[in-house]
Amino acid sequence: VSYTGAAAVFCTAVLAQRSSGSCNVFPPTHHANWPLTAREIAIICWVLHFVRRAAESAWLHRYSQPTVPIFDTATEFLYYWVFAVCIAHSVVCTDSPRAALSAMQLSGVFLWFLAEVGNCHVHIQLARLRPPPATAEPREGRRRAGAREALRLPEGQCFELVSFPHYLCEISSWVGWNLLIGLPSPALDAALWNTHPIAALEAWSGVLFACLGAAIMTSWADEKHSKLRQHFNGKEGKPRFPSHRKRILPYIY
Repeated sequence: VSYTGAAAVFCTAVLAQRSSGSCNVFPPTHHANWPLTAREIAIICWVLHFVRRAAESAWLHRYSQPTVPIFDTATEFLYYWVFAVCIAHSVVCTDSPRAALSAMQLSGVFLWFLAEVGNCHVHIQLARLRPPPATAEPREGRRRAGAREALRLPEGQCFELVSFPHYLCEISSWVGWNLLIGLPSPALDAALWNTHPIAALEAWSGVLFACLGAAIMTSWADEKHSKLRQHFNGKEGKPRFPSHRKRILPYIY
């Protein structure tokens, strides 16, 4: 719901501003629709990202817990939906020339695409590590079996150098997205910071969204990485955790 909502809230905010005349994306005249502006491509990328996340949640992921704590759910909704409104209002719906993408914007699109494909690939690999749901077992038996099977050491391919390549891909997606969208002019307007600091801060919402997400995933990676190292100690038939494997960034962290 949070992922579908992030796409829906974002599109609703863009359409509301477009209807009011304050957002110039996707003009109604057919001849003006090409080339797409960076902001129009960014809208498409935002929607595709969250549609992919929602589809993976519905049909790919196998969760160890049947429910999510209400506080975590509310926090996730606020994080995605509030940023969706702020970004749609202050980053996407700003004036921009209808021109070919710059080299930096093209590199952003390329990075976003590679990261999205990589993220999906890693999620498929992780889904294969979990046992298929045993619907015939009693609920308690399934819970105990799930606990026994929950920790399996990912190996090979994307996991050769880092424990959480999907976090790296997620962070890279939003780095690419911000390279594509760039900083709107109010973000660097010193006068606006003096008169309307909230509006100036809102102009940084795309960067803040990426940075906050990266900080959250880094925290998760640190905690989970420590658990993996402790669990896979080479004893009692368990494989030994690779000493060279980092958390998110190969060879660094």
